[in-house]
Amino acid sequence: MNFKPQVQVAVPSEWSGDTLTAKIMRLWAPRAATMDHDYSLVGYLLSPNPAIMKHAATHKSQQHHDAVSALISKLLLPRDIVGEARVRTRAELVHQFWMEYSDFTLKMGKFDNPDMWVIAENPMQLAHLWHKTYSLPRTEVLGKLACLTTSKNLGIGSAERHWKIMKRAKTGQSARLSAESAKKQSLVYGAAMQQRARFRVKKLSDAGKLWRDEDFETLKLDHFCGEIVESARELPVTPARIFRAWEEGWEKEKVGPQGDDRLEARLVAKYGGLCWLDIDENYRRVETHPTKMFFEKKRGDNKYIIFATYEGFDLDKDPDDQKSLFDGYPKTQADFYEEVVEYYKNRSDVTCYLKDGECDSDSDFAEDD
Repeated sequence: MNFKPQVQVAVPSEWSGDTLTAKIMRLWAPRAATMDHDYSLVGYLLSPNPAIMKHAATHKSQQHHDAVSALISKLLLPRDIVGEARVRTRAELVHQFWMEYSDFTLKMGKFDNPDMWVIAENPMQLAHLWHKTYSLPRTEVLGKLACLTTSKNLGIGSAERHWKIMKRAKTGQSARLSAESAKKQSLVYGAAMQQRARFRVKKLSDAGKLWRDEDFETLKLDHFCGEIVESARELPVTPARIFRAWEEGWEKEKVGPQGDDRLEARLVAKYGGLCWLDIDENYRRVETHPTKMFFEKKRGDNKYIIFATYEGFDLDKDPDDQKSLFDGYPKTQADFYEEVVEYYKNRSDVTCYLKDGECDSDSDFAEDD
């Protein structure tokens, strides 16, 4: 979710009074930039509520158009399409959305049905359920995007849960914990609670009580998991994994002495499980660890390097007990990318792309090179 940085916004003079509306708007103004993220902007456009639709008709701006394009790219554009085909497919999806959105706002074409708009007038009608019933079967793009955006819980529940854990960490003699120490204790406490929940689920599962009636309602399923069965039948064939065979710009960001969990996770997602034949080791088969990277700590040059494993390495055993079966392998090593590309040249499970070819850098979370 692409949250925008909070900026100071001047409060319009019309909200300078003492009315409840004015007070709320004064609280809203400095927070608007943070709250107006892509999901809320698109959800606002796609609400079937008559009052919101009327307001959106006169307040829609370029910001909303940009949010639609961003979420279509993120949620609906297939990741296995690259290069010129990706640009063209994205343009077609965005164009199709706005064609369908015109019918949606004018209640014409596929939305020329008085019954659906009577249901939309009910103030208790949930937008995503309305779209699931009426727009999803009728449209190619709008219905899917509407269900994905209007069903999001955009409240502060996650922040409240984090704060609850933080308060538990900073109690009693621990009240003066530093921010860094409190953060670490909160992470440990949260992990412990997750582990406890897993044990509880396992205990219920062993007793044959994994599911309760409330679970089916929460997951929007019937008692026979009907929706899962139907969606599974429609799943496309899993596309080949795409590997960008160069060091992308986002990989070069500076890392502090404590490492960066987020960067490591992205590197594992890109490099984890790849194989190649090491020319310098008599074409010995090498495979990257599927869940870990090596952190090389060096003053002014902290970086992650590949955790390379050799045949016989057991993922379930402690690496220190099998030191001869793994090694640190810099991804900037001259032949690394060439060896990976050569390994997958005649295979269908991984598709390799070279820099400046038809596949751009992975720009979902960072800028292109």
